[in-house]
Amino acid sequence: MATTSESLTSAARRLAAPVILLATTATILLVQARQPALVSSVLALLLAGLLGYVARRHVVGATALGLVVIGAVPQYAGRYAGGTNFGITPALVVALVLLPAALEQLPRARFVPMDVAVGAFWLLRFLSTLLNFDNKIGSTLGPAVYLATAYGAFRLLVLRGDVVRAATTAVVTTGAGLGLFAVFEHAGAGNIFFRLPSTGFVYKDFAQEQLRFGEVRAEASFGHSIALGMFLALAMVLTVALAIEKRDVLTRAALVAAGGLILVGTLDTLSRGAILTLGIGLALWFLRESGRMRLSTLTGLVLVAGAVIVLTPLRSTVSELVNSSESSSSLEQASTQHRYVILDLVTDPAQFTLLGHQSSGAGGVTDQLEARTGLNSFDDAYALVYLANGLLTVVAFLGVGVIAFWTLVAPGLTALERAWVAALCAAAINLFTVNLLTQYQDFFWVAAAVSAGAWQRTRTARGARNRELVRSHS
Repeated sequence: MATTSESLTSAARRLAAPVILLATTATILLVQARQPALVSSVLALLLAGLLGYVARRHVVGATALGLVVIGAVPQYAGRYAGGTNFGITPALVVALVLLPAALEQLPRARFVPMDVAVGAFWLLRFLSTLLNFDNKIGSTLGPAVYLATAYGAFRLLVLRGDVVRAATTAVVTTGAGLGLFAVFEHAGAGNIFFRLPSTGFVYKDFAQEQLRFGEVRAEASFGHSIALGMFLALAMVLTVALAIEKRDVLTRAALVAAGGLILVGTLDTLSRGAILTLGIGLALWFLRESGRMRLSTLTGLVLVAGAVIVLTPLRSTVSELVNSSESSSSLEQASTQHRYVILDLVTDPAQFTLLGHQSSGAGGVTDQLEARTGLNSFDDAYALVYLANGLLTVVAFLGVGVIAFWTLVAPGLTALERAWVAALCAAAINLFTVNLLTQYQDFFWVAAAVSAGAWQRTRTARGARNRELVRSHS
């Protein structure tokens, strides 16, 4: 009898998990028909709880899972807090959940130049926005909180030596998945992310199809093709670095396949800036790392690059984008001319100020700035910061890119660290041509955090070697 009872108990325990999962799924599907907002809230709480549970037991795994969530869950899946225009985004939830684990690394943290630049930019933008713009909660608190949590949490997490590798793997995996999704979306299969339950947070701004040359521009979960393309450019640089580092054939073959999906996905965004970011990022990384590669590795890279040119629509896509930019009647040429209009506005002496001009009206910073200047969009992140927040703030913002290049040429970085920094440098260049970043802005600050962590690690190691030399000669 005891044996039978134990067997029944064991069987019940084995069945409990799938039964609970099926019951939960059925409940969600039933409620979804009537209360989609409630479903999104429940799913968000479940996902945050799972991430918190993993973070308490396996920080590295939680960090990787968090990056997957940031990349795969659209920003418009967030919601407004109470009756304010402050948005609770998936990236914000991830950073807050990971923050307790990150703070355990605080005693190991040391200030580095990147921390100073990011901190100065954060403070100056916060103060200038507070002084110059209406809708204080969304306009002022939102950007400040997003930057502080993303950079702060990952700045501390990367002090664990194994986090950078896990983060790299997470971005590459997410990039391959989104690259595959982008291929189908570009082919006309639609975007399932548009049909996710939404509370209305920036949904109308980003959950809509974009066209260029009469073709769908892939955007996947990022809400805009440029943002997706810049993320895929980051993923591509990391994929190449990871593939070079691996030695077994199967892993390299898998990474080559992932790289192919990421590249084609980038091309399917039909974004000039994304392709430029990808090319610059790979070039910067290769220039710094090629000296450490074996001849066989270099030969393999040349062969893969040739295969990419032949087997993918790289040449035709780039040619089409270049031709359309040169055509006087195309929308792409109009977009290029609009950037010259922005440049004229930036160079206007009447726009010069240290901490920005007073603006007012409805909406966020961009909306109020557009009302003040008469421009309908700002395709230049640095121009937007200068016109909204003044000279001091944009100098601090530019400082982030300058320090990224300084870190790129520093000795002692691993191949993966240098890949993150190279992608950050490429993105910093492309910010002269883009401002619609959605959740890519979180990856930008994560890359800055990796850059800062790499700087601290190399300086700490150099200091330890110098102290050892002093002791050995005393």
